[in-house]
Amino acid sequence: MFRKSHTTQILLAALVLVPIACGGSGSGRTARLGAGAAGLPPFFTGVGSAEAISPTEVVVSWSDAIDQVGEPNTQSMIYRVYRAFDPASVLLESALIGTTDPGITSFVDIDAIPFTTHYYRVEAINTLGNQTTSLTSATARTPSLFEGGSIEFYGDIDADPGDPLSQNIFETIVGSNGLNCLSCHTDGGSAYPLDTYEGIMAGVGTFSEPDSFVIPFDPEGSWLEFVARFSANPIDHLPFVSAAAEIAALEAILGAWINEGALEFPDDQPPVFEFDDIDNAGKYYAEFTGFDKVTVTWFHASDPESLPPTGDTTNQLEYYIYVGTSSNTIDWENPARTVCPDDLNWETADEVVTMSPMKTGPDSLVSAEFGWCEDTAAIVIRAIDAAGRNEVLSDPPTPEETKRRLRNMSVNEREIFIQR
Repeated sequence: MFRKSHTTQILLAALVLVPIACGGSGSGRTARLGAGAAGLPPFFTGVGSAEAISPTEVVVSWSDAIDQVGEPNTQSMIYRVYRAFDPASVLLESALIGTTDPGITSFVDIDAIPFTTHYYRVEAINTLGNQTTSLTSATARTPSLFEGGSIEFYGDIDADPGDPLSQNIFETIVGSNGLNCLSCHTDGGSAYPLDTYEGIMAGVGTFSEPDSFVIPFDPEGSWLEFVARFSANPIDHLPFVSAAAEIAALEAILGAWINEGALEFPDDQPPVFEFDDIDNAGKYYAEFTGFDKVTVTWFHASDPESLPPTGDTTNQLEYYIYVGTSSNTIDWENPARTVCPDDLNWETADEVVTMSPMKTGPDSLVSAEFGWCEDTAAIVIRAIDAAGRNEVLSDPPTPEETKRRLRNMSVNEREIFIQR
């Protein structure tokens, strides 16, 4: 077999350095190197984040890709966005949902599905058509479709000012003496007025310290309290024994209103985190506070429609913390999942962080701690108002029950990523 000598190898190597005779210049060598570089895909770290901004919209963002051909031109780069509902399918070419214009590093998916975890992946393509290959994915969990309230206090509970024939529901309860409830329980004539929203919500107390039979979002408890107070004054209420059927009918009317929060006006907005408010800057973060602990701090979500007249948010909002080791491993089915070794066994425990704070202003913060033993944590906080709190759940709850329970979840999310 022919074997090149050492001298022959040197001569062959030298030939490579001789300019190709094409116009008497070295353009041939330059073209050869350029052709090789042209096959290089851009340098790209993949998708950065995916954040749900509504039940049907997700914003996907990423950093610029850098072209390895000539100057690192980022303005001509285009990106392909892929979406699926599991981490394996998002890697398929069939998961492609859109392509950006040159230089654009974000994409809004307007066809997202409510109450669903979406996986996103992004690839970069340079002007020569070379595409990166990225296995990195990010997830976003869209909230349920918001179900606003439908019961108006004025018209359903109290008289509608615009309808002269409308009546307060307590006015329809007439005793054997010809008097109705408002004959005694009117504004200014009793410590327990029933003809105004403020009067009903204050009860026998004051507006700042209410003592009402109404327990927002608890129709059963409210009715038991109503009956107890009615029975506690048998002398004044004896004439109304003849109106027992009419009084019993109040339970359904009041219960429906109380189940929506006993609000003056229906709640027509879900909670939202005002991330763009300058007062909230730097108030949404997490940190490792031990080898097996993470502490999360955040500002209150905004949800003015669900506030009672006193402005106290006690029992109005709950906060759920979702966590994973990375964006695409967040456990969206189990809030604040704690994974820690116990001797030689691994145990899991769900820890729902329920808060009942009083919102005292833009500087009011909430903190919560949960167990976490991994070196990285991707965390998302969601706020839920109390409208779905009375949903009866099975054990374990069905997906439809959970969906109704969380139907008034905050509409936007933002991910916190920390690393030891």
